[in-house]
Amino acid sequence: GCAHLSRLVRRGPRCRGWVGAWVLDGRWARTRSARMRACRYAADPDPTARAPRLSSRRCRVTSSYAGSTPNYARPMRLYSTLSRRLEDLPERPGPIRMYFCGSTVYQRVHIGNARPFVLAMWLKRWLEQRGYDVRLVHNITDVDDHVYEEAAKQGLPSRELAEKATGWFFQDTNDLGLGRPDVEPRASETIPEIVAFVEELLDRGCAYESQGDVYFRVARFADYGRLSNANPDEMQQQEPNPLKEDPRDFALWKAQKPGEDAAWESPWGLGRPGWHIECSTMAEKHLGPVFEIHGGGLDLVFPHHENELAQSRALGHEFA
Repeated sequence: GCAHLSRLVRRGPRCRGWVGAWVLDGRWARTRSARMRACRYAADPDPTARAPRLSSRRCRVTSSYAGSTPNYARPMRLYSTLSRRLEDLPERPGPIRMYFCGSTVYQRVHIGNARPFVLAMWLKRWLEQRGYDVRLVHNITDVDDHVYEEAAKQGLPSRELAEKATGWFFQDTNDLGLGRPDVEPRASETIPEIVAFVEELLDRGCAYESQGDVYFRVARFADYGRLSNANPDEMQQQEPNPLKEDPRDFALWKAQKPGEDAAWESPWGLGRPGWHIECSTMAEKHLGPVFEIHGGGLDLVFPHHENELAQSRALGHEFA
């Protein structure tokens, strides 16, 4: 009868010091007296002494501790922001295709940038350990307003800063020791696919061109706002521009502006993609028109994820 001290966790303000989930011979020690006996025995076990007994009325057997094999038969469920309930993942081996919105690269990584990367890599490894076939795409946004603005402050070409900051991103996330995603696409390398995506939206009447800009026509997508439950005022505040038909409309393509030193050719003139269309295109390029998990910071639910969902489903793609 050898006692096993499985883990110590801080339970909260009611507890003094370290207390919590002690396991003795595969059973939870729930009462204070049982925990104290388990702690004393585990800290200084006497091989000639009998292990302290735990009352079966106050303890439960667990298969995930004391060296036993974890039970993976129970399906994993994740909370869906769209359905607002827990959803079962597919049966093993899946596949599980995941897209996580990555960093906009113009400075060193901070903890807010690192959190989605850590969560994505943890979830990928956790699912793989449980027998799933997982493909993780974690993008790099290297075409964005922030890149132009920071490059101007530093007196650098915007593409030079983007390339340098992408290197910082790889260096900083490598230091976390979690490995790399399966694919890390860059917005700047996906311009032809983005242009084709915008053209299809125009052909279907879901978008319109206005003086070199192209906007998504929100009124054509009845479910707009379902993901974020955003109020109308929030919807109207995104990208204010008198050229828009509807204040809620958002940019798919932006004409080159004074001070922007990098631009790409398009049917609407020199310009660059909008933020939201970049992620829809990269996700569908590497995962297809439907995939299982889309992740990112809570601050991205509106407008970013809401707009991704709208522009993809407007083309009949299920998306995530």
